[in-house]
Amino acid sequence: MVNEMKHKGCEHLVAKIAGGAHMFKDLMETETMDIGKRNYEAVREELSKLGIPIIAHETGGFIGRTIRFNTVTGKMIVKLRMD
Repeated sequence: MVNEMKHKGCEHLVAKIAGGAHMFKDLMETETMDIGKRNYEAVREELSKLGIPIIAHETGGFIGRTIRFNTVTGKMIVKLRMD
């Protein structure tokens, strides 16, 4: 997808990411069970390989998130789920 975007003229790609929460806080926080953290690290690594900087993030913790992203304006709204 990134190659296709660049082929179509996108030159200055940037990323905004959200998520990576540890959703099972009642379980022992181990690397194995902290899937959110592993996902966050994998995304950072892949974006770095692609040369795409992260310009905004709302990640980690123990709270789920809902996001809205406007692909025209680039605006991202993150709502924390407090239930």
